[in-house]
Amino acid sequence: MHCFIAPAGLSASPRAALRVRGVTIPVGMPEDVAIDTRALADQVRDLVGARQLAAVRKLLADLTVHDVAEVFRHLDHDVEAVAFRVLPRELALQVFEYLDVDDQEALIRGMAESEVAEVLNEMSPDDRTALLEELPGAVTKRLLNLLDERERRVATQLLGYPEESIGRLMTPDYVAVKPHWTVARAWSTCGSTARTPRR
Repeated sequence: MHCFIAPAGLSASPRAALRVRGVTIPVGMPEDVAIDTRALADQVRDLVGARQLAAVRKLLADLTVHDVAEVFRHLDHDVEAVAFRVLPRELALQVFEYLDVDDQEALIRGMAESEVAEVLNEMSPDDRTALLEELPGAVTKRLLNLLDERERRVATQLLGYPEESIGRLMTPDYVAVKPHWTVARAWSTCGSTARTPRR
């Protein structure tokens, strides 16, 4: 069961919104409301066992990326793989980056090559590097070949830095702002860049 707090007159949905002075403010779950991820994991496990995959999708789709990743940490790899496949595409791509490397590896082993390519191409370069450096060399080489040309170049560059060096931790993605810009303009540019898909 989920507990959402919404202003009077709004449905208690995490996707509800409040309009104030012409600005739409999402009204979601307050950060101080704790989610019992173990209990949710038990529900997911039961639903997967009963093959009620639409219910799994509905249960997880309204959670934050972090909460879904926490639920997955309490699941066996087989159940986790099924739950991952029923997530909405965008949520699945975001959740993958939050998972531990062991969970990422297990999911990759259970995915079709096209699915692996999509996930790897969408990962941030630093998270992708962390995953690739944990895998055996032959597996890393195979996964690098699944990347598109730009992403393969970035991944190869980052993996070329010595292990445990700052070069392996950095990301080539950045936002450039001009010295004469106002804080509002710089902030707006950073925000819109962060929401823009990589490519």
